[in-house]
Amino acid sequence: PAATLVMKGTVATSLRVHGVFFGVKARDFYIAVCDMDSGTLLGVVELSHAYKKRTAASAVVAAGFFAPAAARRVAVIGSGAIATEVVRLLPTRFALDSIRVASRTHEGARAFVHRLQPQLACPLQAVASVEQAVEGADIVVTITNSNEPFIHAGMLERGSFRPLTNPMLDMLDRAQEQFVREASLQGEPPVVMFEMTLRQLQVGNAIDHRDFLDRVDTLGALGKPVLISNFLRYHRLVSYLSRQTQRPIGLPIGLVRLRDVLDEKFYTDLPGGLMESLGQLFKNGAKLYVYPSLDKKTGKITTIENLEVMPHLRHLFAHLVENRFIENITSYNAGALNIYSSEVLAKIHSGDESLSRLIPAPIFERIKAKQLFGWKQKVPVAAQ
Repeated sequence: PAATLVMKGTVATSLRVHGVFFGVKARDFYIAVCDMDSGTLLGVVELSHAYKKRTAASAVVAAGFFAPAAARRVAVIGSGAIATEVVRLLPTRFALDSIRVASRTHEGARAFVHRLQPQLACPLQAVASVEQAVEGADIVVTITNSNEPFIHAGMLERGSFRPLTNPMLDMLDRAQEQFVREASLQGEPPVVMFEMTLRQLQVGNAIDHRDFLDRVDTLGALGKPVLISNFLRYHRLVSYLSRQTQRPIGLPIGLVRLRDVLDEKFYTDLPGGLMESLGQLFKNGAKLYVYPSLDKKTGKITTIENLEVMPHLRHLFAHLVENRFIENITSYNAGALNIYSSEVLAKIHSGDESLSRLIPAPIFERIKAKQLFGWKQKVPVAAQ
């Protein structure tokens, strides 16, 4: 049947345009590209082709936004049409040393590389497994329709990282020491990564992109992967990770975060409320490793043993602790408990060099070099 398109006065009937008909079968869809001022028809794009281009471009734009500018090694999981576009586009954004490709079969990855390598200056390498692809990668792009886990998430630290301080790093290191002793790991070393949620972009009613990118930049100085998510709540994050791995998941958190996990007001939109949230959080073997806190006024150190919870939640909390869903971080650095993020930010804003004692050295150097988080470089005054 004939079809008619009317846009800003331009009428395109069922005519042949660059080999494409507007009068097409119902299963085919096309996008008309018109001049925004005159409405003149400029061309027609087949929708599935546009979808592949759009998806690939979105992945590369996201990588450019979040990945370090110095990223050199990329892992691509997948060898279909979208993966093809991603591999073509990535070298236009990054000065890459290599792109490693893993697919459902090693033969598929090799065929993919054989087809695309003549088109690219960046070396492509077909590898036999996802593990080989992601090892040492600065950027990992997954384009698959797999329903099975293919990337193992092991140890994950979620936080605001504004910036990462010595207590945060101590929390991660001590939790990892306990996590590797889990029998279910069977001696396999865990994957350690940081996680931030895009919800932390919002400050009040505004979005502070610069501040968020400063956090990513400083975490990159430690050489660990950074997972950027859009999950506000822990149980949704763990549900996502559980679809990627069948291994246990450990989350180091502070006591303030633990109180949020147990706060019923955060789950009023769930039919099962707090119980539903905890069920999703712990059903796949996830565990919370809780870092203690220090009250500067009283000198009291709070752990899960002396944490005060609402009376009607005490038995539930005791159940979670007794069954090791929640565990204390034990061998912590007591000196690190005196460091607070608010004090760290104050030193950054004043350009105080004593900041170097409160945060990891690589992060301190990067903050100074790039003047992140509003670092104010002090100007020396010449002697008269």
